[in-house]
Amino acid sequence: MSHHHKVAEIKKALETYHGCVHLAAESLGVWPSAVYARIKKSPELQELVESFSGRLVDFAELKLEQAVRNGERWAVLFTLRTKGRHRGYVEKKEIETSGHMHLETTPHVGPELDKAISRVLGVLETGRETSPSCPGDELPEGFRAPD
Repeated sequence: MSHHHKVAEIKKALETYHGCVHLAAESLGVWPSAVYARIKKSPELQELVESFSGRLVDFAELKLEQAVRNGERWAVLFTLRTKGRHRGYVEKKEIETSGHMHLETTPHVGPELDKAISRVLGVLETGRETSPSCPGDELPEGFRAPD
């Protein structure tokens, strides 16, 4: 990248292309690696790129939540695999490595995860629990099944 592109010009290109470095670089007539190098040196550009990245993740999470509320099985499965790990919605299996046995958690559908998926889908369909679960389990405040 020639040094004639000021931070303001790079910022404008990044804003125009919603933080997409490759498109911004193309519009400036430079290699993406040159834009990445300038971003690395500029806290202002770093903040801008992080902002666009954060918005993209927020948007994706909203779309995922919408898919879960619509009862799309893939979305429920994905959510439980990624966000439900702390609740134990993963399979555990013993594996041997170098003569030592240890437990490994894998995000494959097992009986616990399959039961959780069915439970979530039941809640989405009816707005209430469809099978017995833990004592005191309730839907979160403000949660209701789609009409």
